[in-house]
Amino acid sequence: MRVIVVNSGSSSIKYESFDVSPFTASAKGLLERIGTSDSRLKHRWLDPTSGHWEEMAETRAIADHRQGFSLVLEVSSRAWAGTTPEAVFGVGHRVVHGGERFKEPAIIDDRTLEAIRQLIPLAPLHNPANLTGIEVMRELLPDVPQVAVFDTAFHRTMQPKAFLYALPYAFYRSYGVRRYGFTGLPTNMSPGRRHDIWQDRSRR
Repeated sequence: MRVIVVNSGSSSIKYESFDVSPFTASAKGLLERIGTSDSRLKHRWLDPTSGHWEEMAETRAIADHRQGFSLVLEVSSRAWAGTTPEAVFGVGHRVVHGGERFKEPAIIDDRTLEAIRQLIPLAPLHNPANLTGIEVMRELLPDVPQVAVFDTAFHRTMQPKAFLYALPYAFYRSYGVRRYGFTGLPTNMSPGRRHDIWQDRSRR
């Protein structure tokens, strides 16, 4: 069983898959130029027989993210990465902005999606693409638990004196104008918390 981690951009998909036990990387890749006739996928996987990393590249027309994610799953399975729908234990999605709503990773359901959608004004170039990735993967893997991990969650412990600007306080109360921190994903969630959140969701 494997977990897939996804970073969905406006015209690209970055991804990596990990064996659940032991928690080790098994495949990774990048699909670029989605929406063009020469979309390019570069995929690397750990060959279970040789123990060496192998690599392949493929260019084809990819009209949208749905086709893109379908290609990623297809190539992953073909390249012996084992990321067929039956083998996927969970999907983690990088989401840039969680605003003040999300202080930690969140199980993705309809309410989570709507909350991320409402936060688009805070990250108009990123949250829409992140949402697209979530929606497509929910369609392709409807029975697989999925989790959103937010860049901003790592810095949600900042005190008001650190996150408030020297502006009228009403700007914060009425419009949410404040400082947010980013680039905290690598340490945003401990290995134990990663395990617990998948286990909690799999029991539902």
